Amino acid sequence: MRRIIALVLSFCLILSSMPVSMLEANAATATSYTYSGTTYQFTKAIGSSTALTGAASTTQSAGYFLTADISISQTWDIAQKNIYLDLNGHSITMTGSNRVITLSSSGSLYLFDTNTDGNGNGIITGGKSSDGGGLYINSGCTFKQYGGKISGNTSTGDCGGIRNSGTYVLYGGGLYNNTAAANCGGLGNGGTFQMHGGEISGNTANGTTGGGGLYNLSAGTMTINGGTISGNQSTNTGALGGGGIF
Repeated sequence: MRRIIALVLSFCLILSSMPVSMLEANAATATSYTYSGTTYQFTKAIGSSTALTGAASTTQSAGYFLTADISISQTWDIAQKNIYLDLNGHSITMTGSNRVITLSSSGSLYLFDTNTDGNGNGIITGGKSSDGGGLYINSGCTFKQYGGKISGNTSTGDCGGIRNSGTYVLYGGGLYNNTAAANCGGLGNGGTFQMHGGEISGNTANGTTGGGGLYNLSAGTMTINGGTISGNQSTNTGALGGGGIF
């Protein structure tokens, strides 16, 4: 009996000394996604805000998948690496008065949602900023969206959902129900934007220029050959226009 108790205690000590990331990886199943012949692997589990922050602080690019809904109070800054993230039917919610995600210093984010139960819970939400409430893509950075929603983010200025000064490619998922006090309710594009699929819907701009769904700034270039832009609005009666696109 003493021997059994000693073995159990030893096992508990081993578990307590393991990093959180290792425990999470062992508690969930890795996911994958194939698009146009390319398969993306998500092998590292994230089940807490600490693990999420840790993913951005590593020096290596990697594929991650969420195992739980995560709340953060500080902006998740991705720099000098490629993060491949499967929301896996879960959410990242900003609880503070900050943007949810910033891409800087050649950082790139590839966003997916492999969850197939149809609940639409793969979402990045709650962001608040003066420019780009959900996500800010700096020059030299790339955001490729294959799934998931950028939804329910707000800006006290322009770009409720996303402000793009780099490269944004939309394949699936989309921007929903984001709001800007000024212009660019969903997306303000001052870089390169390509839309091959997905949706920009239900976004609102309240400024004097408009661009409820998409505002293509003077420095921006865009190509749209697929997807849906619908149900967006520019509420200011004196606005130049552009409920959907300006």
